[in-house]
Amino acid sequence: MVSSTSKNASTHFVVNELVNWDEVGKSYAIEKDFQREHSALMDCKGSYIQELVRVDNGNKYLFCKYYRNAIPLSKFAIEQISQFLDVLPAIIRAIDHCHRRGWVHGDIKPSNILFIPETGSIRLIDFGASFPLGTNRQGLDCWQVSKGYSPENKLKGLGEVTVSDDWYALSKMIEQTISFISDKKIRSRAISIKCSLTHWFNTTLIQ
Repeated sequence: MVSSTSKNASTHFVVNELVNWDEVGKSYAIEKDFQREHSALMDCKGSYIQELVRVDNGNKYLFCKYYRNAIPLSKFAIEQISQFLDVLPAIIRAIDHCHRRGWVHGDIKPSNILFIPETGSIRLIDFGASFPLGTNRQGLDCWQVSKGYSPENKLKGLGEVTVSDDWYALSKMIEQTISFISDKKIRSRAISIKCSLTHWFNTTLIQ
């Protein structure tokens, strides 16, 4: 579940729609939200990031590539868990790429990661919750949180936007996956990946 946490009564909303078989459009009510996501998509452009196709500045519209056969990780079946573990390195590279470009995605969760069957790779989508690294949350009037994937300080609007926001969310994804694994070998592999991720990025997790 995604919710917008706001410090005032202003309305922040976007509208997503499939424009054609090649593009999905996203319109914005607030100019600064439109500009922020536009900047994030431009700065984070890369092989694991959903492509920005065109921009309508006058109507505050972003048009991104639509992947016809893509499968959101939220739609993966139990028998595809091993495949999820196979694409984890690509997911980690995608997130790290954004961080190196100065951005935190801000809403890492299964529905925002697409598996592309034709290539066996992934695309990270929906940068609506993204903010530049170091952004002070106390200076924001609105930000997005996804239940189960957001650390406590983000839920409360405290501190700064940091890379740990994304790594926390990814670690929670792996935790959820582990809870569904019955095969001991695959479970051990998932636990090993989670431990490595925690150690590598020095992420503080709620166990």
